[in-house]
Amino acid sequence: MNPNTEKTSLRQRLKDGKTVVGTWLQSGSAVAAGQHIVNPNETNVKRALEQGYTFLALGMDTVFIADGAKAASSYASLAQSGNKG
Repeated sequence: MNPNTEKTSLRQRLKDGKTVVGTWLQSGSAVAAGQHIVNPNETNVKRALEQGYTFLALGMDTVFIADGAKAASSYASLAQSGNKG
């Protein structure tokens, strides 16, 4: 298929109110429709699945490390204060 025709077709489908995922599903593509969710939670993962995404990349190593460092820092502060909970 002509790449220019495919682009025009996608633009027209989006103008007609179709979603990117809906358009992809109609295309019959063998490639998974994916989304990267940097800060995954129950709400945004469910939303992506409801929208028809079939491949989800969840999180980033730097975010996981930063979140772990924040938690460790708060525990260290707690230990320094002598607070036993």
